[in-house]
Amino acid sequence: MVKINLIVIKTNAIAIIKQQYEALGIVFDYHNHNNGPFHYAATLDGLVFEIYPLPNNTTQPDTTLRLGFEVPHLEETLQKLALSHWKIITEITLTPYGKTVIIEDYDGRKVELKQQ
Repeated sequence: MVKINLIVIKTNAIAIIKQQYEALGIVFDYHNHNNGPFHYAATLDGLVFEIYPLPNNTTQPDTTLRLGFEVPHLEETLQKLALSHWKIITEITLTPYGKTVIIEDYDGRKVELKQQ
């Protein structure tokens, strides 16, 4: 069975993006691999989630990637996000998959939050 184990997002606003995802409850380490760039990494239930700076020849981050995270308390999480640069795209909606909301990070990536 295939299991995803790595997601890397790249940004030219690394401090803001890190702060936004920390507001979701993600705890990052700052490090690099060999001669690679310093970046932030977190492990979420076996998945490595990393925030890298954009490569030198790139000026715009990819905003077509859509991410999804489960959070324990959706309303409380949204209150925390109000203090960061997150944009709320949809209000809390009850779907067949549970309570969800769509938010957008500073770069423009859509993120779906679902209550656990």
